[in-house]
Amino acid sequence: MTESWIRLPSDPPLAALGASQTLHRALALWQTDLVREAVASGASWEEIGIALGTTKQGAWARFRVLHGDKGGQALMDSAGRRQAHDRARELWDAGQARLREIEGQWRDEHERLRQQVRESKERLTEARQRHARERRDARQKLRSEVGAARLP
Repeated sequence: MTESWIRLPSDPPLAALGASQTLHRALALWQTDLVREAVASGASWEEIGIALGTTKQGAWARFRVLHGDKGGQALMDSAGRRQAHDRARELWDAGQARLREIEGQWRDEHERLRQQVRESKERLTEARQRHARERRDARQKLRSEVGAARLP
């Protein structure tokens, strides 16, 4: 951190910008550790907010963790972040697996219904052909009967 601070004024602007980012990250980590220690020693969020020049809500929103029974007063360490990330990944993977399962069920049902439609169309075609045959046969029979009735 000291090295980054010393390099800031003497480096060209882009290099100084990179050094300032390194310094910023180091300060943010240090500040997080200090807040963790303050909470562990019993400091209130109001006291932490005053020390940071913000409100207790601002301090709490920046450094809290939404887990455990402490109402967000525990700070998440890297193991906690990893655990939360792993849990989120498990939930995501489970959700994706469920979506794939639902998609597979849809494809199966879609194919089953398409097959039923094909079969219904085939039955309709057969019924139409049967009807046309029966009608043709009935017309021929009618013509024959009418012709036979006129002959005597």
